[in-house]
Amino acid sequence: MTEQQFKSNMIAAETFHGISEGNDGDFWKGYMKGLRRLYHGERFGTEDEHILWMGLVNSDDESRRMLGRGYRSGFKGQTVQEAMRTLAGPATHTCLRCGHTWRPRTDQRPAVCPSLKCKSPYWDRPRKTTDAPSRKSTWQNWIVADDPENCIPLGDQAAEQHGLPSTTKIVRARSAEEAAQKGVKLYNKTINPRAVRARLKKEDEKE
Repeated sequence: MTEQQFKSNMIAAETFHGISEGNDGDFWKGYMKGLRRLYHGERFGTEDEHILWMGLVNSDDESRRMLGRGYRSGFKGQTVQEAMRTLAGPATHTCLRCGHTWRPRTDQRPAVCPSLKCKSPYWDRPRKTTDAPSRKSTWQNWIVADDPENCIPLGDQAAEQHGLPSTTKIVRARSAEEAAQKGVKLYNKTINPRAVRARLKKEDEKE
């Protein structure tokens, strides 16, 4: 960082520190101290002081935490414009896996969700969704009213066993939605004689 850049950022930071309210003023105070440490090196402050200021971001006190955030921003050599973006960074994080929301203590990406019930390292990635059928899903025979090409006969023996007409058709699908997409008019997803006979009777009465 050149002398001109150092002086320019210091003047701007002093202005923001003077007009800021609340903890924002602490941020700019820390920023100026970190900028001095960067520019002057070990001539400004001791190594112990530097370590102390760098560790303030982990403080439970909001004011001290803001001092630490500002100090790190200045020590990184961020311009005032970049420091403003750091100051306005995300106020909170939300885990996309469990929904837990928390306020970060540093500008770094958290390694895991801090929720004791979650601790997912993929907290900022939404769960993958797929339209593929589940491995646990099984084929079912859906009794249908009409006779599209993808339907097959129930069979004389099965039809007789369940008290259904021999012309009854079925279609194979894993869900009601999938069966409906095949253009069939569903009676019942299980071969229940009483329920299906009642539906067949209602359809005949409509005709």
